[in-house]
Amino acid sequence: MKKMWLPLIVLGMTCGVAQANDNDAGKNLYAQKCASCHGANGEGMGTFPALAGKPAALIGTMFKAYDGNATVGPMSSMMWAVTREVTPMDVEKIGKYMESLKKK
Repeated sequence: MKKMWLPLIVLGMTCGVAQANDNDAGKNLYAQKCASCHGANGEGMGTFPALAGKPAALIGTMFKAYDGNATVGPMSSMMWAVTREVTPMDVEKIGKYMESLKKK
């Protein structure tokens, strides 16, 4: 019985490390690709909306819209360029990072 728990504990620890690494990756990607317009902590700036606390799925949906050159707001053309610089995995990581932040 004891031997059965060890793999589950190790698996749980590994998943926690992977989530932490994804969050760090999301934070770094956000800093590189998003912070100059949306604020260092996702608080928004001027015409650029706040992203902190937004659901990851919403951020993913917005990126898909921008990738299709949809006009969502006054700065849509800037986002069209950004979507060409990130992969779907990048968007997922950014979204999860933003979701993890508290709304400002």
